[in-house]
Amino acid sequence: MTKEGRKKRIKEALAALDETPEGQRENLAMQWRGSPQILPVVKVDVDVPLLNATSHRIKAKLEDHKDGQTVRDDPWGEESQRVVAEILRVRHKRFGPLKDDLRDKGQTDPGVITRDGILLNANTRTVGLRDLDMPDRRWLRVAVLPADATPQELAELELHLQVQEEFKDDYRLPEELLFIEELAREYGKSDEQIARDLSWATDDGRSLRAGAEKVAQRRRILILIREMQQMTDPPIPLTVFDDKLEQMRALEQKYNAMVTSDPAKAEKYRINWLLALLGGTSSVHDLRNVDEHYLDYLKPRLREDKRLGEHATALLRPTPSERDNADPPPGVDVLDPGRPADGNGSGERGVPPLLNILAKNANGDTVTVTLPGRKKEDIDGAAFREAAKLANKQAIKDRKTSAKAADELDAPSTELRSALKHLENAESTYRGVRGSEAFDQRRRNQFAKHLEKVEKQVAKLTRLKSE
Repeated sequence: MTKEGRKKRIKEALAALDETPEGQRENLAMQWRGSPQILPVVKVDVDVPLLNATSHRIKAKLEDHKDGQTVRDDPWGEESQRVVAEILRVRHKRFGPLKDDLRDKGQTDPGVITRDGILLNANTRTVGLRDLDMPDRRWLRVAVLPADATPQELAELELHLQVQEEFKDDYRLPEELLFIEELAREYGKSDEQIARDLSWATDDGRSLRAGAEKVAQRRRILILIREMQQMTDPPIPLTVFDDKLEQMRALEQKYNAMVTSDPAKAEKYRINWLLALLGGTSSVHDLRNVDEHYLDYLKPRLREDKRLGEHATALLRPTPSERDNADPPPGVDVLDPGRPADGNGSGERGVPPLLNILAKNANGDTVTVTLPGRKKEDIDGAAFREAAKLANKQAIKDRKTSAKAADELDAPSTELRSALKHLENAESTYRGVRGSEAFDQRRRNQFAKHLEKVEKQVAKLTRLKSE
């Protein structure tokens, strides 16, 4: 169907609505341009609408998809629409139950569509209805937007549109980050404005500051992800970071606290963190055990593997690549104008070959990887991934054991520091009340009793130290 044919079908549906008795018309009330507006709801064949190829919900998937460039070049073409439908089927966590719901109940809530026939929401439901291909499920109810709707208005409207509550499919982290990037870059919105748009803040000063900082951290996280994508060849798929919000928040806080004082140390930490993540470590608590010395634990465990052991050193030795000289990730200058031109400013170059191999195999496809130093000996990607996962799991366990042992060795001094602080507080409060009549004899006796116990314990520790 051509663009003009699609517009004609929508125009005809609106005209038919005008001939429908007032009491039989369906409308959708929604906020539009700062005030409530009633939009007419029409019925169109499910093949009339165009799936929204620019939807924020699929941007991350499109970026990683082999045909993503096709969609970006011609979003409304037949092949692009096929790709978008494929992504929507895979992306929705409960697409099967959603189709069952549509089969049993039909469409509950209307979608929203432009005069050109582009869906703002209900894209996944449209695909579900098309897949059902049932005669009584061939019609889609959509509210039609004004003809003069602007791209910015359409982008912002997508934020506020919801699908059926029981099948709501939330934004994944990369999608959320890309949306924030678009609002900042394309529409010049401030962190405060974005926080309001995302319902992360009200107009209250404290709420607005907290919401703006939440947006600012998301922007810093996107910078980290973009820089980490450029570290490897091939680039790390953006969808690797789906459902990794807490992990990325912890990384961002530790990395950015470290990078200003010791960029090289920060970069080692970030590379090691990536090795652990791509190597199968996903728990926030496990990733907290990764630091700049993590390879000291990973290398011995990698050496234990029968196939990879002799290559452990080569796999973990930083190797320069052409990507080291690549331009900074697009948008970093907008998201953080003060960011150094080389991303981290450390001057460190090269990543372990293991990181590139894991990036190539990040989505779990079985591939063949060539080990360093061997031109013809390949190892199946699935087996390699399993070996790396086991080595990382054991390395994390070793790191925890080491940290626990260090804590135990430091425990006596730690406890004394805590006790000293309590004694200083006791002295301060005692000075404040000792001359008070309210500090009666009972309280004085109680204080003296506890002080005597402290003195005995100090004497015991002193003797123990001298033994």
